[in-house]
Amino acid sequence: MPLADFARSSTEASELSVALTRLFEASQALLEIPDAPSFRADNEELMSALDRLEQTPFLRREGDNYHLRMAALKEVADERARTILDDCGRILEILRTQYKNKEARKSQRKLVDLSDETHLPFERVRLCVGLLLDESWAWAQGWKGPPAPPEEWFMVPGENILRYKSIDVLMTELDRQVGLVARDRFGLQLPLTNRARARTASAAKTIRFETAFESYEPEEQIGQGGSATVYRVRDSEGATFAIKMLRPEALTPSRLKRFRNEAAFCQRTDHANILHVVEMGAVSIKRKKYPFLVTPFYPRTLRDLIVSGMKPDEALYLFGQVLDGIEAAHRVNVIHRDLKPENILVNTQSKIVVVGDFGIAHFSEEELITAVETRAADRLANFVYAAPEQRIRGGAVDASTDIYALGLILNEIFTSSVPQGTGFRHIGDVVPALSYLDQVVDRAVRNNQNERFRSIGELRGDLVRKRLEHESDQTLESLKQQVVKSSSDTDDLAIKPPELSGFDYDGQYLDLQLDRSIHPAWVEAFHSIGDYSSYPDGTGSPRGFQFSGNKARVQVGPLEAQQVVDWFKSYLPKATQVYNERLTVVQRHQEAAQREAIKRRQELEERRNQVLKSLKI
Repeated sequence: MPLADFARSSTEASELSVALTRLFEASQALLEIPDAPSFRADNEELMSALDRLEQTPFLRREGDNYHLRMAALKEVADERARTILDDCGRILEILRTQYKNKEARKSQRKLVDLSDETHLPFERVRLCVGLLLDESWAWAQGWKGPPAPPEEWFMVPGENILRYKSIDVLMTELDRQVGLVARDRFGLQLPLTNRARARTASAAKTIRFETAFESYEPEEQIGQGGSATVYRVRDSEGATFAIKMLRPEALTPSRLKRFRNEAAFCQRTDHANILHVVEMGAVSIKRKKYPFLVTPFYPRTLRDLIVSGMKPDEALYLFGQVLDGIEAAHRVNVIHRDLKPENILVNTQSKIVVVGDFGIAHFSEEELITAVETRAADRLANFVYAAPEQRIRGGAVDASTDIYALGLILNEIFTSSVPQGTGFRHIGDVVPALSYLDQVVDRAVRNNQNERFRSIGELRGDLVRKRLEHESDQTLESLKQQVVKSSSDTDDLAIKPPELSGFDYDGQYLDLQLDRSIHPAWVEAFHSIGDYSSYPDGTGSPRGFQFSGNKARVQVGPLEAQQVVDWFKSYLPKATQVYNERLTVVQRHQEAAQREAIKRRQELEERRNQVLKSLKI
């Protein structure tokens, strides 16, 4: 499956290709970048593409190191990449020959000997052996144990090496594995061969699902997993349902047991957020019966919504329903053990979320470990969200196992990336307002089960508490930075006096026009600027002027008009000074009152913050 199929747009496809090429060039064809943070800083414009690549089978990140994987070599337009694959093929052929020799089959093959036999540099042999061990799914074993000098490094071929007659055959299988990851991690459709497409179309037309009480007509195949096929169907009344049927090639005792587990649990559990099995039946195909489950039809999965994007509030609301569904299962001592976005179904109209695929909820530890160790495809596709205890024999699976997967899913909902190792993309990097969720994710995905949340209720309680704490921290920070702003900064009448810009006289009243409008507070200051009772008949006294908008009027005789104009001009700066002084007094009182109110709010918020951080559920 080509790299471009992992892109959500043609632009992103181009960016993924550029990012992969730059990684190859920066590694100098050694496929390793020892300082991933520096590489990301130097290629800031490709940050999003690198985040996407980290979730694909083309690139692996371990701490601060990037490692290009074998699948990447098919995507790089560089002759050196093809040469590496050819060298891997030469080493593969030598190891196949060794395994066919019964006497030499279990012999340790030292890397230095491979270097001598192939006439390849030791570092190239080490690189190729690393790629083969990493990508060919346990067909050989290499050096394990304490650090040893390179001349002691060895590998021993295993039986599965016989499956790969050449490097091209191995790459074909690798392409299939890449497709499984694309389907289960990104919800992408696997390309069908012409033969498979014809077989699927024919089956959809001929299969008719019958139960004791209903008949279902298939409309479309809408999904296919490792062991089952899902169809959208209609019943006899035209209602839409989904049918999950075990595929013929998957009809094994262990898968039948998984299917029976899922049907039994989903039939007896009545919860709004757990997929309900309406009824069960079996369909005959070439004289064999294959069981199927009938469930309500949900048009989308959480994977679809992660790819298309969600608003933060919507994402939290949907995730809350996932928690409700898993909590209901835990109450009856059922651990899901296979949580991933593909198993979470969504009705986008009603905003209802249900958790499905409880097939391995009752698997024993031995069966699960066997699946991890022997079924390579399942391991790559289905264990991206598996907790550490699921990957080792003897690991105790409990509620915290599901909580581990929920932590990974919560991070992926907002970042589109599954946390792996250190230095992964955090929620706060994408949605700063939800940075408090990173603390929840951190605890949920601890390697030590005892350090995780012990129940869904504890996880949900911590979500609420962290949100309240975050909001309280934000409020406190806002209060500490709050500044009481002086109103004089925005009132120019307290800074610059108005100016006389025009006048008119009608023989009795003198009308004076100002360059801007004035307000009652300034007028009051104008009327109180001093005692002018000594003026003849009070003519020209400040109290004699009447104001409206940007105009003033005063009664005056013809001989006194010029004198009154001169007096009026002298009153303007005095009125502004009085207004400024009054405003300053009022302003100081207001500022003091506001500071006291902020102080009280800050003290209350600090007490609330302390209590929130001390309370435990």
